[in-house]
Amino acid sequence: MADLFNFVDSDCSPSCKEQNFTIQDEDTLAQHVAELLMGQYRHVGKVLDALDSTLAVQFHENQKKSIISILRLEEGMTVDKRDGWIFQMISWIIVYLNHHGENFRQQAPHHHPAQQGIDGFAVVVKDGHLKKILITEDKCTTSPRGKITQQVFPEFDKYENFKDTTAIFDSATTLLEQISDKYADLQNEVNDSANWVYRICVTRDASHKDGENIAKLYKDYEKHVSGDVKRRIGSSTYIDNLREWMQAFSEKIIKKIEAL
Repeated sequence: MADLFNFVDSDCSPSCKEQNFTIQDEDTLAQHVAELLMGQYRHVGKVLDALDSTLAVQFHENQKKSIISILRLEEGMTVDKRDGWIFQMISWIIVYLNHHGENFRQQAPHHHPAQQGIDGFAVVVKDGHLKKILITEDKCTTSPRGKITQQVFPEFDKYENFKDTTAIFDSATTLLEQISDKYADLQNEVNDSANWVYRICVTRDASHKDGENIAKLYKDYEKHVSGDVKRRIGSSTYIDNLREWMQAFSEKIIKKIEAL
């Protein structure tokens, strides 16, 4: 399943640890994204774990039509929201692949482009203790640096100052209970923000395409999330003609949904 992407890790210290990804298998990725959009995240996880490849769900045609209408930008849907939703699914898959073999749970992807809340959330436990909480903000954009400074950093600032963090505690408890009841009482470890790891998943523009320019994308990350650099993750991809690519990829997803 790692063949879905090519991953290249880089050190953008002191800002973050960065993972550059390139999509290798658009067809299989479109299948996974289609199933995620249809609410089948548990099935996709099993496929990524190479445990099961049979989807035995009979979908109602109206459910298919509803998702397809969003992908076709009907009923007031915008390009930015649609593309952002699709990109969240891609980001969800990457997080899953990156934690293969770990004692890990990830919240379901957003079920609608307009859904509020943390874009991605996961917990990892090891040896009876919380290893980390992973908080992701996803941005599919042609202006990545502006989105990071104007939208992502302010969100991370709130969490680091324990403002609007009820969702973190609630989500962490729910996911820990899914792993085992014995982990549901790790509240002191959940409350310790040193265990919180932040991840920015973003599309790069031409000015941050490669080399040292990638690091510039995350400049001042450490000023918003303090502590060890391991608390700060960057995950990015460069897609030439981003909106055109997303449109073509949307059509592939539609075909996969129609075939479900």
